[in-house]
Amino acid sequence: MRKRRNILTVLTALIIVSIFILYMITYVVREGEVAVLTTFKKVARVVEQPGLYWKAPPPIQTVVKFDARLHTDKDRFEETKTSEGELLVLLAYYTWRVDDPELFYTKFYTRDEAETLKAARRRLGDVVRDAKNDVFGQYAFSDLMPWLGPRGISSPEAAPVEAGAGSKPKFGEIEAAILNKVAGKARDEYGIEVSQVGIMRLELPPATTTVVFKRMQAERKRYASDILARGQGEADGIRSMADEAAKSITAIALARAEEELAEGDKAAAKYYDAFAQNPDLHDFLLRLKALRTIVDEGTTIIMSADSEVFKLLGGPPPELLKETGTPDEQDE
Repeated sequence: MRKRRNILTVLTALIIVSIFILYMITYVVREGEVAVLTTFKKVARVVEQPGLYWKAPPPIQTVVKFDARLHTDKDRFEETKTSEGELLVLLAYYTWRVDDPELFYTKFYTRDEAETLKAARRRLGDVVRDAKNDVFGQYAFSDLMPWLGPRGISSPEAAPVEAGAGSKPKFGEIEAAILNKVAGKARDEYGIEVSQVGIMRLELPPATTTVVFKRMQAERKRYASDILARGQGEADGIRSMADEAAKSITAIALARAEEELAEGDKAAAKYYDAFAQNPDLHDFLLRLKALRTIVDEGTTIIMSADSEVFKLLGGPPPELLKETGTPDEQDE
């Protein structure tokens, strides 16, 4: 009985020792991890594929593992300047992963995995911040907010009319420029692949806001003055065209009136000749015209049969009618 117990104890010990030895000479790389195998603290191998691998027991060989998945971080929300010196408050985000485990291990490894990752994030944040400040220093305020016009001045038509294709904010171009600066340095110096950099938040500090609003008001007034000036110019042009048209119409009307007067004078000349030959007939006709003006259909006149007016109703005296007759008779 005792012999069986001793055998069981020995077998248990052998199993435990075997497991311990197996643990010392093997390591497992999981999905989303990358391992750096070192021999006497010098990099001997980089393992990026998941699986079970062999190694020499410590302190000959050790394994350091890093999270190879994509990380997303953001820098500090801080001020930066445009090319014109305008202050902006920006917050950027960036995505990254370990691209060169050997270089990453050389630059950041500490015995604590969390401290290693923290050191890498701190250094990468500095790189992004420097690149962000450098790139924004090359762009004007109007590249970020083109609808405000040059140097933050508002102009409702300035962006679409003057800026043309550049009327949209250049954030995409700016982000690409920051990424280009960050990606090369992070890859070459730290073994980090930065795949994306973006502007997460943008604000104007109070000092910049006040200046921008004052410029907006000044530009609004200038823009309104331009519109009024253009309107006045167009109005003057319309008035000038109207005056020219009026002069032309008046000249045509006067010419036509002169023609009508000439024709009237020509037609009246016949009567002038007849009246000149018989003045009494002319006086008689004028009296009849006056009588027509004074007397209408509703007029009642009481007069003596011997009155001059009553005599007119009987027709012209025979002595007024000469052989020449009236102008109408002459025409016949």
